[in-house]
Amino acid sequence: KLTNALRYNTANGASFTNSNYGGTCVVVSGAYARLEGWQWSGTGGSSAGFWVSSATASLKNLILKSSGSAFMLTVTADALLENILLLAAGNGVTFDVTATMTGATVVRTGSTGGTGIRRYGGSPIVKNCACIGFSTDYSGTASASSSNNATDKGSFGGTNFGGSGQVSLSSADFENLSSGTEDLR
Repeated sequence: KLTNALRYNTANGASFTNSNYGGTCVVVSGAYARLEGWQWSGTGGSSAGFWVSSATASLKNLILKSSGSAFMLTVTADALLENILLLAAGNGVTFDVTATMTGATVVRTGSTGGTGIRRYGGSPIVKNCACIGFSTDYSGTASASSSNNATDKGSFGGTNFGGSGQVSLSSADFENLSSGTEDLR
């Protein structure tokens, strides 16, 4: 069994932090931009932590944590997002386009509230993702190609998110969901 907790932890590799941000901290707009294998934590702020506006961008194996109230990750281009752990005090991910997200775990830290994954525009493909701790797990209409997602609710919110999915996840499915000491193994 692995011993390092699955959460934001600077001892586990490349990481950086922002504090009291008033605007978006990281904008991924360059053609073929690739972010892989690092961590980011932001405190404060009411704007998105990450804004992805490059259709050829690839974000993989990231841990993103925010105490801000806005959507943690805003996607406005058909990017590819894989294996991302989002720990959000506010809201999780919002899509304005037909991007693809696979293998993401989106967790609301602290008290229940907000939206985990929202389709605002386009037709995002969401596969093998989980939303935990949000008042609204999934919102809007995803691509019919979306499947195998999970929620801690008794049924899925939104449309097309729940094909072949799992409902009623519980804290027992993870090591620890307590804010600050979470371990999502």
